[in-house]
Amino acid sequence: MDYNQLTQIVLLTQDAKALGWDFSVEENRLTAIDSNYQEDPVQFDSTDQLLEWFEDQFDKRDSI
Repeated sequence: MDYNQLTQIVLLTQDAKALGWDFSVEENRLTAIDSNYQEDPVQFDSTDQLLEWFEDQFDKRDSI
């Protein structure tokens, strides 16, 4: 992973946290937990799934 990719992940994580998501590791998998209790927790099984979820959160943040 290069610096630009890492920077993008950090920025996308900030977007998700601004929408109320927190992160933890459960059962050795990264989990996103909605602190607003509007959505069920999401456990990520792959990098592709995580990146797609981040893109969805970015889109949600832009639509607010």
